[in-house]
Amino acid sequence: MLVCLAGFAPAARAELLFAAEGNRLRVIDLDSLGAPPLRERVLVENARGDPERGHDINGMICALRDGSGRFVAGEDTGQPHPPAGWGVLDRDGTLVGKLVASAAAEVPDPYGCAFTEDGRLFTSELGHEGFRTANGQLLLWFPPFDGFPGPPGAYPDTDASSANFCKIATDIGIAGGIAIDA
Repeated sequence: MLVCLAGFAPAARAELLFAAEGNRLRVIDLDSLGAPPLRERVLVENARGDPERGHDINGMICALRDGSGRFVAGEDTGQPHPPAGWGVLDRDGTLVGKLVASAAAEVPDPYGCAFTEDGRLFTSELGHEGFRTANGQLLLWFPPFDGFPGPPGAYPDTDASSANFCKIATDIGIAGGIAIDA
């Protein structure tokens, strides 16, 4: 798979690591590990560092299976208004959609994600981080993913939830990362 992102020179087969850190999204060229200088850049700055274009990114990062270069990541800029959810970003880090579920926790923390072979998306929301507060969620999302909750043009000035999901479980104690196997 050829991956080309703004800020990196095209390579025959670039292997890139996407890592959430400090509410930013960093991209690291794996070929530069152990061979200084490390080639890395901030693809998405946090909202405090770039109020115009930044987003608070956290949790796992999952590439859509459609070959578009788009990906999903936890996105909770400005929560609780708008609510936290999973941002859908294009290859240059522009938010092109957001998936928002009704939350069980007061301050939801979107964390895990994984796609099935047929393009369905599973996500997890941590829930309250404490003992005896098992309200983390496991959600199943159905395409398309590139829209925003609420009426057209309302986002980010809406607290609406998306309509293309179902809750698989709402009683998980700290729902973390997700992996799918055969």
